[in-house]
Amino acid sequence: MNKKNHLAKRSYIEASKKFMRLAETTQVVFPRNGREETVKTRMSHSYEVMNSAMMLAESLDCGGLVVDYQKAIGNVCLLHDIGHPSFGHEGARIINEVFVGLGLKEGFDDNNNNLVVIEKEQLQLEPYDLASLIKYPEKLYKSQAKYLRMLENAIDEDIKYFSSKIKFTKRPKRTLACEIMDEADRNSYVCSDMTDFYSLGWGTSKEMLELFNSGYKSFEIKSFLSTIAKAIDEKDKGLIKRTFNQLKISLNENYMLIDNLQLEPINHELIDLREKLYEIEKALFIHHKLVKAQRAEHSEMLREYIQDVLEGYYPSRTYKEKIEKTKGLDKLRAIRDMLGETTDWYVQMYIKNKRIKS
Repeated sequence: MNKKNHLAKRSYIEASKKFMRLAETTQVVFPRNGREETVKTRMSHSYEVMNSAMMLAESLDCGGLVVDYQKAIGNVCLLHDIGHPSFGHEGARIINEVFVGLGLKEGFDDNNNNLVVIEKEQLQLEPYDLASLIKYPEKLYKSQAKYLRMLENAIDEDIKYFSSKIKFTKRPKRTLACEIMDEADRNSYVCSDMTDFYSLGWGTSKEMLELFNSGYKSFEIKSFLSTIAKAIDEKDKGLIKRTFNQLKISLNENYMLIDNLQLEPINHELIDLREKLYEIEKALFIHHKLVKAQRAEHSEMLREYIQDVLEGYYPSRTYKEKIEKTKGLDKLRAIRDMLGETTDWYVQMYIKNKRIKS
């Protein structure tokens, strides 16, 4: 399968079991489709990141060069969270803690698990695509050394393609596709998470008004803050969503490509606003009492589920065969990788059914 068939590759991604399971994987709060307000899942977030990244790439002026020359950005974005386990970052933290405690020093890493899942699902991707999923090469599992070679080759391809327009005074550590995906990810989740927070009716306009009075000079930013404050006060969910979406668009169109294939903001105030919104998100949404209560409940369920798995409950036929054929650290790795594929829904149903039976 060559680069021209990137849409065919996308179709295989969308058809994969683990990608479809992202619809049941928590972003911040457990998926609430059909309830009073629909919130983001890992699947909806992945599509948002894809659109944001393609928008960002198209807005970069490279003097006639096509930024997405490998046709990789869309598929890389769809795959950037495919390795997330049940209950998102908290689930990843718990799995890591458990397996480090059992003697598996490399623990669990959701970014590394992207590559584990892709291999298991047998997704036919180009080496450049795989290399562009590597955000933290120094954190790869030892068994993933082959991807470091792919990364070096992919960076060489970037340097060769862009060297006529971009200066290189030092070697990039990631591909340009990875840089774009990572920045689009941040733009997307800040705006989307804040949208969910205010659409759920959990916040007031206090913080937005404080930002309005904090000294921003940009008319666009002041207009955003006054509009979003009004939308929050009037509980206008439609306006909340449209206003944060417009901010996301502005963020995605706010970059230029500079030396060493780095993304430089055009309007630094916009990035400052994004970071301040992220601090508000962490303080008010991620640490909201309802989210914390849900997180505590789900963490208890996950720990109980992990314990049952360690004692011999293997729901995956593929992994069951692998686990039973291995010993020691290799067995722990196989169990860890199996846990990395479990969804929020499955853990909850398993524990609830177990408790009913007992």
